[in-house]
Amino acid sequence: MEFSELIINKLRAIDSKIAKTILENYEDLSGTFDYVNVGSRKDLVSFLPANKDSDDEWTDFRNEIKIGRFVRQIIGFINDELDEDINIKDKELEDFVNKYKVASSGDNYKFKIVEGEELRAWYLGDDYAEGDGSLNDSCMRGEEENEFLTIYAKNKSKIKLLILKDRKSDELLGRALLWELDKSPSPTKTFMDRIYVSEEYLFELFRQKAEAEGWMYKSAQSNDLERGQEFLHLGKKYRGKIKIKLDRFTFDTYPYLDSLPFFNKDNGTLQNRGFKNALVLRSVEGDGNDKCCCCGGSFIFECNYCSEGNRSGCPHCNGTGEQNCGECNFN
Repeated sequence: MEFSELIINKLRAIDSKIAKTILENYEDLSGTFDYVNVGSRKDLVSFLPANKDSDDEWTDFRNEIKIGRFVRQIIGFINDELDEDINIKDKELEDFVNKYKVASSGDNYKFKIVEGEELRAWYLGDDYAEGDGSLNDSCMRGEEENEFLTIYAKNKSKIKLLILKDRKSDELLGRALLWELDKSPSPTKTFMDRIYVSEEYLFELFRQKAEAEGWMYKSAQSNDLERGQEFLHLGKKYRGKIKIKLDRFTFDTYPYLDSLPFFNKDNGTLQNRGFKNALVLRSVEGDGNDKCCCCGGSFIFECNYCSEGNRSGCPHCNGTGEQNCGECNFN
């Protein structure tokens, strides 16, 4: 099987077990297609079917296939023809596909860090690129919600915004808040918050940027509070409390916060773990919540796993009949 130099160089640029496996074995394969090259889109691979005769194998009678399906077929050829037993997990394939799309995008993107009123401006949905990613579903993209972002604009030394733009159209492709923390479970205090992107594969660009800059970032790109204690920094996993003390913090409205929603309005601290009398900044109306909707602010609730008559052996509450609230307190 022949591969073009274009696709060989692309695979060499990808840090992935899948890319390495294909590069090590493709020359020994026959398969049902040949003369593999890049496709007309970044998620496609082109090839010549094995039953086609052509005067120019690199241009005539070519078909295209999505990169994920192509990988599945190539791994199948390797296992069948070379008597290997290679298994590719869905997550491994997803990561490879995202990296392949990034490698196929060339120099079409540019990162920029903004702050203050420029940060606020880039939240507005008017400049968002079209796509089915999380960016266009963001609850803070509207003009009314833009007024809630004063806490970001007035804390330039603590809060910035990393944006990814299309070089040609200048449209916004993705964004993530950058926080300068006072407390971090990793060696760095710079934390890249939840990533919002127009297309899912762009997560990989932000991840690569965080790794290159030495920033800590979220393991899970969601607003889940328990997963919000899990982080990555330079390839290592960390779990724990993050906290920041703001310079200015008394405002009429506040945004919805994914990762640091627990706010002490008396001293201006935000953190990812709950505490009594915290204002929970999880409202799209700009006001926050005075108490946890699960436990009402007590941080305990009746154990769901045992009854009064059979508490002694309960592994969840140790016989007390009470548990820490799973919504706001993970201490």
